[in-house]
Amino acid sequence: MMNSSNMESGFVFAWSTIKDYLDRLVPVKDGFSAALKGSVTLPNGKIVFIKMGTDEATNYHTQEETMVYELLTSLNFPFVPKLIAHSPDKTKIALQALTPDTGWSWPLIWTDIHLDKALNAMDALADIPLTETQATYLRSGRILSADDGGWQALVDSDDSQRFIRKILTDRNNAILVKNLDFSELATQEASFKFIEDKLVHYDIRIYNSAWNQTRQTAYLVDLDWVALGDSRIAMALTLGDAQSTGLDVLHRYHSRLDTEALRWVAG
Repeated sequence: MMNSSNMESGFVFAWSTIKDYLDRLVPVKDGFSAALKGSVTLPNGKIVFIKMGTDEATNYHTQEETMVYELLTSLNFPFVPKLIAHSPDKTKIALQALTPDTGWSWPLIWTDIHLDKALNAMDALADIPLTETQATYLRSGRILSADDGGWQALVDSDDSQRFIRKILTDRNNAILVKNLDFSELATQEASFKFIEDKLVHYDIRIYNSAWNQTRQTAYLVDLDWVALGDSRIAMALTLGDAQSTGLDVLHRYHSRLDTEALRWVAG
């Protein structure tokens, strides 16, 4: 695994040098994390992306993400930004900057080709063999577990049920409203068992996948969502996001969808 002085080819600065330029950070506001993010231009003109924890929670998540980057870097995993350096305590990290001048974009909606490449990257992630120690540490319980299902919470809240029925009615889903049985869905949810046997990313939505049109390549980011988990759930989350941006995933990707996982995610 990399330490704080390991460098991507073309970068000649260790963290001990990069930290001296953090006061020049140009912040970006994206995602939902309170971590500080932005770009820094180094003396040789190279731009790096910086992510820094700002409190106990974001320090923890940045440390988690750094350790995943170290693992994937040690395995030469090709579908994530390059790890440039990190602080000794791993609460600050410098990564390859995915910028327009290097061919990268951050689309607002999925296209078929972008989604295909992102799913290929997820497949490659799932194929990574882990040692017993790595598997134990990366178990998804620290991120997501079967206990996080939401159907039972809806059973317990009449107001939430009315709200959902109204939304579905407003969207002309009267038949779905008529057949919606929250208690039965909660029972089915309770019987769903997570299969934690593959390395997955539980948050590959459009804002967590950069796209390079020239290279026809998708990169995955926000690696603190990587865990040894259930690939059915990860796939349902990603394809649900793609459907919400306008793709017809049921037609094109039906073989990748698991009915029980979709039901669990819907809760």
